[in-house]
This record gives sequence, structure tokens and C-alpha cells, in this order.
Amino acid sequence: MIRAIAVALTTVMLLMSAWPASAEDIASPVVGLWKLTGNTTKIVATGAMEKQAGEHPSGYQLFTKGGHMMYFQAAENRKPPAGKAPTDAERVALFTTLVAYAGTYKIEGAKVLIHFEANAIPGIPDRSYAMQISDNKLTLTADPFLNGNGQQIVSIRTFERAD
Repeated sequence: MIRAIAVALTTVMLLMSAWPASAEDIASPVVGLWKLTGNTTKIVATGAMEKQAGEHPSGYQLFTKGGHMMYFQAAENRKPPAGKAPTDAERVALFTTLVAYAGTYKIEGAKVLIHFEANAIPGIPDRSYAMQISDNKLTLTADPFLNGNGQQIVSIRTFERAD
């Protein structure tokens, strides 16, 4: 009985110390649903700017007041499978034109710190973004990070408030 109580108390203490604490409401203008309007990737070594998801990718970023977030992006001009079930090549093409993740976030000044709990590509380290909000527009500029090709890049995403 004492062991069960100790385990229960330890579990509660660990859950209460999770980042961010779910009981805390975040009071920030970033809270809400944002419609993706653009995503540009800057290659740090060359300064080249690329729009790998096209000029008009679709997607949303959701920030809850409880500290949770979700992001979904689909590149423009994605092609549906030719048949009822996608071929392996079609699955690869669909997967490589999709970005999806969820987790928690914290606000530190003008920074948004993202902690990934689920990601289309597991093992991606947490990220930090500079946040700029002007009227109903949001820009998130990632701190430099390594992409899958080993290049240091900066992701710059733009949004309009959707809610």
C-alpha cells in the first residue's frame, strides 16, 4: 500500500514538472490558429533562399493557451495517387511533400520554443523560433539547424490568423 502511494505521488510529481505545465495558461498573441501563407528556407552557407514547398503551400499552425501546438504543411501541386491505393513511388512523393508535428511550446520573450512529442520524421531535435506578430500576420524564423542533407538552414514561415 505504501509503495503504491509512493509510486502514485512520484508519477504526479513528474507529470507536474513536465514542460510546459498543462495547468498554466499562456497569455500571448500567438495563441490561436494560423493559416500558412509561405515557407522559405535559407541555406546559411550560401544565403540562397528556396521555396521547397512551392509559392503557395497549404497548412496550419495551432497554439493553444494550455501550451500545446500542432503544425501541418503540404506542398502546393501535390498529385493524388493514380489508382485507389498509392504506389510506393507515389507514397514517397506524398511523404516528401508533407511536414507534420505536434508537441508543446513555451514563450520566452520574442522566442517560441517548440518541444516535439510527435513528428512525421522521428528524432528531430526541439527548435526555437523568433516570433514576429503584426496585426493578423505571424512570422516564425527558426534558429539555424541542420536539414536532412547536413546543410545548416533557417526556416522562415509566414501565417495569417485563421480564427
